[in-house]
Amino acid sequence: MIIILLRCILDMGNIDKSVLKNIYQASKIGIESAEYLFGKVLDRDIKSQLNNYVKQYSNIISQTEKILKNMPDKTLESLNTKNQFMWNGIDNISSYANKQEIANFLISSSKKGIESIISYSNNDMVNDNVKKIANSYIKCEKQNIQNICKVIEKN
Repeated sequence: MIIILLRCILDMGNIDKSVLKNIYQASKIGIESAEYLFGKVLDRDIKSQLNNYVKQYSNIISQTEKILKNMPDKTLESLNTKNQFMWNGIDNISSYANKQEIANFLISSSKKGIESIISYSNNDMVNDNVKKIANSYIKCEKQNIQNICKVIEKN
């Protein structure tokens, strides 16, 4: 009985770690994508939104790091996101991309982030603190979508 209980506890820790790792990586990729696009975008409204993305993702990363740093293995040190953002098509955005193309990319990326985190966090074994961070990430992405839509509607 004790062995089964210990396995359940270990499984819960692994699930939490998996959710946190995905939130952390998605947020890091969001920051890298925003920074990459910032150099290609001329529109001030889009640049402002990209700055907001970086602030929001940085806040989520901070929340995630607080928990990951306390995990027994070196989970945080093993996460490498450098240039992973290229997979989602950002490298196809040229310096000449118009506001609508960039907005479509940002909306699509946010929707992918939401789907990814929902799929990981919809588990009864996920710790409540981890679910709060997952919900913060999802809320952030939904807000990003609304904000970028407002920028497009403005013109």
